[in-house]
Amino acid sequence: MRWLCGCLVVVGWISLAWAQPVRPSSESAQAWDRFQKALRAGRFGLVTGDPRAALVESVGQSLAAQSRRPIPWHFVLVNLDEPNAACTGEGTVYVTTRLFDLNLSRDELAGILAHEVAHGSRQHVEHNQLELQRIGKTLDDRQAVLDRSKDLESRYRSGKISQDEYESQMERLMIEARKVGRQIDQAQSYVQFSSSFSHAQEREADMVGLQYALAAGFQPEGLMRALEKLRDQSVREYGEKALLGSTTHPPLPQRIDRLKELLRRRGY
Repeated sequence: MRWLCGCLVVVGWISLAWAQPVRPSSESAQAWDRFQKALRAGRFGLVTGDPRAALVESVGQSLAAQSRRPIPWHFVLVNLDEPNAACTGEGTVYVTTRLFDLNLSRDELAGILAHEVAHGSRQHVEHNQLELQRIGKTLDDRQAVLDRSKDLESRYRSGKISQDEYESQMERLMIEARKVGRQIDQAQSYVQFSSSFSHAQEREADMVGLQYALAAGFQPEGLMRALEKLRDQSVREYGEKALLGSTTHPPLPQRIDRLKELLRRRGY
């Protein structure tokens, strides 16, 4: 009886955790704001009143529910002449109208959306944005040290400060400059290896997205089939160079092969 009561307490606690009120986190609010800024900048146009938009919303919400994050999710269709889907941060995913030219099945669309939901739930965009902000602040700090050094040199040469005061302040500036230098080295390392980080994020999103798709009742090979269709269309339009990948995404054949192996290991 004591064990049963303990189980009931745990189940009740889990139920309460899952029943948390749905409200935006700071990250999800920023993600929606980034999407709105892209709209205002004219990068693409929002598509409403279209059955495809309703489909994206319906499938997307069923996948977002698997992330167990009590935040609102937005799944929208945009008018853009490239087959793509993207996450602007936790809580916001858009799909382009051109993506539907691939004649995706419901399971294939789910595979793509699950991948983007995984990017959001793992806060990949937020991580990258934070790193970029840190790099920007480091560059600002370096410029501030250089400006203060020039000002100090000018004041010393004009006789406004003594040599002792000049040397004392310059020593403090050199200590600060070395600290900023270490931060710059770290920033350069991040830039140098950022493509590796991005590729790792893509691999994680593929794996986590597969879990979301399965949990939502979709077929496991959806993303793989969608990528195969994207690969074939890309080769038809742009030739073999379309398969080379980029700094943010591994080559399509590599992603497809990895997904095949992942499915094989899981018995699908």
